[in-house]
Amino acid sequence: MLKRLTRSLNVCKIFCQDHRFSGDFPAPRFRSQLPIRLDPKARSHNDLLFFALQQSSPVTLREMIEFGSDPHPQSQLLIGQFLRHELPVRLAHRVRDLKRLPFGLAETDAIQGVIQLYEQSFWRIRQFGDLRNSEHEKGFCELLADIYQRHNTVQQSVATGLRDVMRRNRDQVLHGEQFDFSKFLDRFYMSRISIRMLISQYVAIHDQQEGYVGIIARKCRPVAVARDAVEDAQQVCRDHYAVAPEVHVVGSNELSLSFVPSHLYYMFFELLKNSMRAVVERHGEPKLCPHPHAHARSRLRPAHKHTAHGTRRRERMHTHKPIRFAHEIATQKTVA
Repeated sequence: MLKRLTRSLNVCKIFCQDHRFSGDFPAPRFRSQLPIRLDPKARSHNDLLFFALQQSSPVTLREMIEFGSDPHPQSQLLIGQFLRHELPVRLAHRVRDLKRLPFGLAETDAIQGVIQLYEQSFWRIRQFGDLRNSEHEKGFCELLADIYQRHNTVQQSVATGLRDVMRRNRDQVLHGEQFDFSKFLDRFYMSRISIRMLISQYVAIHDQQEGYVGIIARKCRPVAVARDAVEDAQQVCRDHYAVAPEVHVVGSNELSLSFVPSHLYYMFFELLKNSMRAVVERHGEPKLCPHPHAHARSRLRPAHKHTAHGTRRRERMHTHKPIRFAHEIATQKTVA
């Protein structure tokens, strides 16, 4: 990873400093050419396009663990320099994709808000300046923490934009130009997850907690995470249907992996929530269950008075420091 970071930083110093060359790297031969002066709007467009045409650098979970295990100031500075180049590339990709959306989706208020948010984040990172010492690096960490918070509502905004287009141009969307929204959403949200993971990992290594490398827990017990997800999914199901199916978690309490606990929780929670909804809607009433083993009512817990327990647990899991996926499996995979 050190070689990859160094290579990316070389590209950053040569090409990405407002198109000026600085540092200890030799200047390209075309440095003597006269600079092209562009108006702010043209320069803004060209800088975004410049970064959008670059490829992002994949980072594996193993590399995040190895590089964050000893978070001394020098390694934090190096990670900050890497992110100062890497994040604008990923943000520019998303701006380009959003502006290319068909059916007037890119012109909706919700999507325009997302585009402006990504462009603003792009420029805040680009204009921060070089990270030359620990003081600059700490300021950059605070900037990324603020960007992370400002992007919390992106998912809802994208969903709102899609609903608006479906209401106004339903026939055109269904029968007009062919566009794979599923592919777009998969790419967009995977990129969003990777950006937020890179930022949260970088911020977390400045305040290491015992048993964690940034947001990655060294020992994660999937069974414990699954039980938390079951409890919360059952509470949501009871809130909507007054009943919730029984769920039996089978597995070893001793099994531990390296992973991000909140990510594992979200996967369990969404699968369980959707499954419970299907069970209740399909088998919630005994009279609607022709199969003798499908009388779910007898296996559904009655509704009980709502408590804040589920809410507190969800809040805790949302801020839960991540876990460790098995090194022989997950650390070999690209996660960001």
